Parts: sequence; structure tokens; C-alpha cells
Amino acid sequence: MTRLHPLILLALLGGCTTVGPDYAAPERAVAEQWVEPAASGPVAPAWWNQFGDPQLTGLIER
Repeated sequence: MTRLHPLILLALLGGCTTVGPDYAAPERAVAEQWVEPAASGPVAPAWWNQFGDPQLTGLIER
């Protein structure tokens, strides 16, 4: 049985290497505001507050 393990592993890995001859990577639409940084300069010490998420703030404070 232990001799089959490497063969099974190779078969599984071999199946993951190709996606097909007609595969084309999808186009990714990126919003214009994400192409360039919104501002240059130092990052605010409490940058996470801009999200207005009390759960995130609680996790960071913990």
C-alpha cells in the first residue's frame, strides 16, 4: 500500500497542472480610484476608523 502513495500523489498533482487548451484568463475591471493611491504621505495612526466598523475597532483594541 505504501508503494501506491507516491503514485497516487503524482496522479493527483498531474491533474492540477493543466486547465485546458482554450483557457483564457478573465479580464479584471479595476475601479479608477484603485489604480493610483488616493493620497501620498504618512498613514493615519488609527487608519481603521475610516471604515466605521465597530467590530474591527474592537478587535484591534483587544
